Amino acid sequence: MSNMGSESQPGKIHPPTQSAAHFALVSSAAEFLLSMGISRVGFNEVENGLESSKGPDIEWLVTWSISPTSAVYLSQSLQKAIQLYEETFGKIPVDQNVLNKSKTMNKP
Repeated sequence: MSNMGSESQPGKIHPPTQSAAHFALVSSAAEFLLSMGISRVGFNEVENGLESSKGPDIEWLVTWSISPTSAVYLSQSLQKAIQLYEETFGKIPVDQNVLNKSKTMNKP
């Protein structure tokens, strides 16, 4: 989040925004879809401070469609990259609540 002026309007202070990254994975018998996006909430300046301009909207920036075979290759590549990363920099912390949520989301 930045309140610095932009190149088009030097020195102008912009209302703050909050943003969050989103990731979605969907699969079918034919393909895996991996989507990445961002949600932003803008704030308007009001007499008493700031108020949210509206609720967050997710803007999906990119979606990859890959075959099941390519998904296996991607998974293996990621597993190897994570292993090398952890050997070099140490264990990557994970939030078990996120892991548990993603496991239950895929159940019928």
